Amino acid sequence: MPIQRNMNPKKCPMPVQEQDIRKNNFDEVALGYTYEMAVEEAKRCMNCKNKPCRSACPVSIDIPAFIERIVNEDMEGAYEIISQSSSLPAVCGRVCPQTITGNIPKKNRKCLFPMVIEWQS
Repeated sequence: MPIQRNMNPKKCPMPVQEQDIRKNNFDEVALGYTYEMAVEEAKRCMNCKNKPCRSACPVSIDIPAFIERIVNEDMEGAYEIISQSSSLPAVCGRVCPQTITGNIPKKNRKCLFPMVIEWQS
């Protein structure tokens, strides 16, 4: 059965710490996607013909393959895709300044990286 793509143009919002809590700590503000949220967000990938996300990645991570693994709920495979191109996979999604845009609404794959890394840990 083919994967049902999420054609909703609205990005799944990233859960964050409440302001009154985060002002008292040094933890990350973004709490990260849950497993279900990551899969749903990954399903928004349009699988573009020219793959602008791949060419824009400074470390040449195969973003389409990474996202497809998440769509198929293969987090181990997604982690392996990141690890093939980066010796510091946990750093990629947190410090990379690239936000991928194309002919679709803004798509920020940076939200998916930390979830896969946390899942692997």
